[in-house]
Amino acid sequence: MDEAPEAEALAYERGRLVAVGREEAVLAAAGPGAEVVDLGGRTVVPGFIDAHHHLALASLYQGTVDCRGAVAPTLADLLARLRAAAATVPPGEWVVGSGYDVWQLTERRHPTRQELDAACPEHPVLLMHFSFHECVASSRALELAGIGRSTPDPPAGYIVRGRRGEPTGHLRETALAPVETLARQSLMARDSEAFAARLRTYEDRLFAQGITRVADPTVSPGFERLYREIHAAGRLRMPVLMMPICEGGYLVHPWERLDGVPTGEGPEELRVGPLKLFMDGGDNCAVCLSVGQVLSASLRTLARAVARRSLAPFRAARRGRLRLGRDLRLHSGVAYYSGAAGAREMARRAVERGFGLAIHAMGNEGVGLALEALEEVRARHRDLPPPRLEHAMMVEPAQLQRLADMGACVVVQPGFLRALTEEGLPPLPGLQVLAFRSMREAGIRLAGSSDAPVLEAMPLEEMRQAMTRRALDGSVLGAEEALDAAAVLALYTREAARACGCLDVTGTLEPGKRADLAILSEDPLETRFETRVVETVLRGQTVFRAAD
Repeated sequence: MDEAPEAEALAYERGRLVAVGREEAVLAAAGPGAEVVDLGGRTVVPGFIDAHHHLALASLYQGTVDCRGAVAPTLADLLARLRAAAATVPPGEWVVGSGYDVWQLTERRHPTRQELDAACPEHPVLLMHFSFHECVASSRALELAGIGRSTPDPPAGYIVRGRRGEPTGHLRETALAPVETLARQSLMARDSEAFAARLRTYEDRLFAQGITRVADPTVSPGFERLYREIHAAGRLRMPVLMMPICEGGYLVHPWERLDGVPTGEGPEELRVGPLKLFMDGGDNCAVCLSVGQVLSASLRTLARAVARRSLAPFRAARRGRLRLGRDLRLHSGVAYYSGAAGAREMARRAVERGFGLAIHAMGNEGVGLALEALEEVRARHRDLPPPRLEHAMMVEPAQLQRLADMGACVVVQPGFLRALTEEGLPPLPGLQVLAFRSMREAGIRLAGSSDAPVLEAMPLEEMRQAMTRRALDGSVLGAEEALDAAAVLALYTREAARACGCLDVTGTLEPGKRADLAILSEDPLETRFETRVVETVLRGQTVFRAAD
């Protein structure tokens, strides 16, 4: 993980870099007719690569009702926004809201299906949580999805019910898949041209952040068709690595997608990437602790509450219900497989069909399931490309070496730090949270990403988070896990390109590679990323220039 050398100048022609180095040598290589641009002390870095960015979902949901706490701080505000949207949609069509967070609502509770029914009586309604791992659906939406009182909870999902067993409308993890699929397909069928327009608008937002490539980890067959149509028409500007899922929902095991186009197919700017698998939930990620660890965590929580004279530490700790497993450890959250055998079978069949693997694993139990599956398939297929592990938010120290031994790349989200608070993260003895430095020192390659639209993509802000570890409330979470500036820049350039399988064409400033550039107002290494994007260049063409 060597630091990239600095250069005084670069030259590009027909979208490719032809020279990088000292000014005299670059001018000589460019030739006498070359246009010369003096950047006046600004800094050029490779265009940023967001290695885990739900581009298609973000573009689609950009056209839905904004229900974030900033614009809908109360349930009344949220329902009013849905009601206003319903007035513009023909009866029977879906009304979809997105971005709500129960902890940003004054009432601190989810709306009910009856409240959605009253706001939009003539429409099925889907209200998507900002995490995309839970939602609330109206009665009509539940009926269309076949969810009723007698419907059992699906594996790795929960249909939240009231006192008499009737669904409240709140669906968690895989339980939301039938409703989300119907709403998504309806939105896509309503107007594919509108999707292309929203995608273009969203691309402009990313270019303004210096982003010149993304890996989209939730590309359904429907989204894949749209991507290909837009690309064939010459209208897809952002290079995309498509990580396939099945049409029945991004949280569902993608058995049916194994018959589709495998990893590596397609042109360089729109290639099929590794198959996306889930091992655990999002906010409901799978964590397991010994009884001793839980007792220690309880004592720490009590001490924190007494010191702060606040019950907030207890509220954070009780969000995950504990259950005793056969292994005599206490488990919380949602594991997508009841044991390692199912995970191994899914991974084995995917590899045999020609797919690489990208595995969502947030908690240490999810990471453990991923490790068992990966170790088995790699023992049988030693020529596999390095696997990707998405998130790995909470890990055990012993798991790091196992990840390093298989050459895994962990795609991390430094922006999660700005969404956390010290009070909102209960003590987890024996687990490391967003352990960037420990992973890197173990020999694991790290790539940076935003997980947008869960959080807004802001690479420079995310890089600052990786250096400062400063949380939303101003506290510093795990200062020992901070990275230095050079390592942080590599997360969103060289290492992100490596994780996306495109280091041969981008990620560094070398002759022969694409002229994908982010031009910054100051040197990010000297200013600790207190800089801004003034211009973004994609394949030699300016796609963003700051107004000033």
